[in-house]
Amino acid sequence: MNTKSIVFDGSASSDGWIDLTVAIRHEMVHYPGDPGVELRQTKHLDRGDPATVSHLSLGVHTGTHVDAPVHFIGGAAGVDEFSIDAMVGPARVIKILDKEICTAQDLAAYEIREGERLLLRTNNSTRCWNVDAFVEDYAHLDVSAAKMLAERRVRMVGIDYLSIGRGPEGPEVHRILLAAGVVIVEGLDLSRVDAGFYDVVCLPLKILGGDGAPARVAVRPREAPASRRRASKAPEGTMRAVVVVPNEKKVRLVERPVPRPPGASQVLLRTVEVGICGTDREICSFEYGTPPPGATELVLGHEALAEIVDVGPEVTWARPGDLVVPTVRRPCKNPRCAACRQGRQDFCMSGEFTERGIVRADGFLCEYSIEEEQFLVPVPRVLEGVAVLVEPLTIAAKAVDVFNTIHSRFGFDVPRLRGLILGAGPVGLLGAMVFQAQGIETHVFSREAEDGARADLVRACGANYVSAGVTPLDRLSERIGKIDVVFEAVGVPEVAFGALATLAANGVLILSGVPAERDAISVDLSRWMRDIVLKNQVIFGTVNAGRSDYEDAIRRLEQFMVLFPEAVLSLLSRVSIDQAPDVLARGRGIKDVVTFAA
Repeated sequence: MNTKSIVFDGSASSDGWIDLTVAIRHEMVHYPGDPGVELRQTKHLDRGDPATVSHLSLGVHTGTHVDAPVHFIGGAAGVDEFSIDAMVGPARVIKILDKEICTAQDLAAYEIREGERLLLRTNNSTRCWNVDAFVEDYAHLDVSAAKMLAERRVRMVGIDYLSIGRGPEGPEVHRILLAAGVVIVEGLDLSRVDAGFYDVVCLPLKILGGDGAPARVAVRPREAPASRRRASKAPEGTMRAVVVVPNEKKVRLVERPVPRPPGASQVLLRTVEVGICGTDREICSFEYGTPPPGATELVLGHEALAEIVDVGPEVTWARPGDLVVPTVRRPCKNPRCAACRQGRQDFCMSGEFTERGIVRADGFLCEYSIEEEQFLVPVPRVLEGVAVLVEPLTIAAKAVDVFNTIHSRFGFDVPRLRGLILGAGPVGLLGAMVFQAQGIETHVFSREAEDGARADLVRACGANYVSAGVTPLDRLSERIGKIDVVFEAVGVPEVAFGALATLAANGVLILSGVPAERDAISVDLSRWMRDIVLKNQVIFGTVNAGRSDYEDAIRRLEQFMVLFPEAVLSLLSRVSIDQAPDVLARGRGIKDVVTFAA
């Protein structure tokens, strides 16, 4: 075999990133039968040309690349349809150095979880990339391993040579993974990466309908999660809880009995953190909030992160030590409510639902609680420090999902979308991150100064900040131009509908705020109606979220922790449960969070 030394600079950069991409070069190794690589210069400054220009010809499965479903499944999606967040976020590198054929049994020892991104380091990294000729006996997955990863619903799997399968089974290995929505990354150089936990960024070229695409892939080490951390044990006796007493108009820190052991499909939770939002403060102002039937007190808190302590005998997936986020709304009992009967109580048609910490059900601002397994959403340990943001993030996640559905009505391509966020509170800032991560040019309009901390935070996410103190709402479109999608997060009708003047033809206004009852205001309804009709505009409201929105929010939060981690962390201001009543009355930070000692 003809050998040639090839140098890979896999060392970490100054910011910790390690490049896993194999450099493309003239006549580099490629999969047998695929096009070869031609790289030549057609112009050069040294020859007197005005610029240096190179010509590159190669197959899309050359070097480090991503496979698209259409590569092995007729009529399936191309690489241009990939969701970026599947390829950006936490990942785990697994070493399997002594196997030429990696089976399901080999992977079983690694306790692979649903939604993981996996990079498989084999002997390929050290024996295949330092030679020019194709290595026939490269390490690969067999069908059993592919089926296991598909069943575990991993998001992405990468391997360190030109194909994840080999021989007669190779096409079937690809089909199993691609049909399950798993992103396949091939041709990685993992020679300088140890087993462990990382952030990964994988960005393939956007080739319309492409069966694959070359990609730049890099990882950055992150703290390893305690995947099987020992769960705390619920004490006997009493626990602390923060309650509102509507008939006395008081908020108290009280002692309550610890919940009984879980039965059937129930789970006993130890609260880790609870976020405080405007809804909690309005309940504490006695504007609304209803205790459970027969009770005079309502335990507050619906934005919770919790750890599973114990499970009932009929629980299926939940395990002690797992981190979870509980959903908020519980289905009504009306048999005619099709939404609740289908598990989409966020679209309840009867209005007879209950909500934890809000309407007829105690919340999570207490040390322990009981919940049904079906209302829990698992959270990776790597997100423990920020997962309390999942519930407020679901508001923006659901809004964008509905917006994408509305926007898909167009039968033509639209240039880069332009978005406007109204408000720089927690929901507004999270909405700005969602827009930015989705590639929408984002502007945030709020009352804080343009040289203030929130303006800096907005800019740290790559968005533009506009202060109402500098540019009034009726002059906003003169400064930022027309907008394709407006996300309202202020709860002030004059601001929400005043922004209609910025909305472009075919634009969408999303309302998420719930204003308090007040006197009527005078508005120009004729102008609004004329614009909405003649410009094909859409207005919709969104409140609460379904399980799929929570799962989407978790994926987006993982992505945010790669794209702008400092901005995410700067949202949080933590206090103890003893300080909760004061924080409910007077906020301290952007997002106040009550934390419980482990």
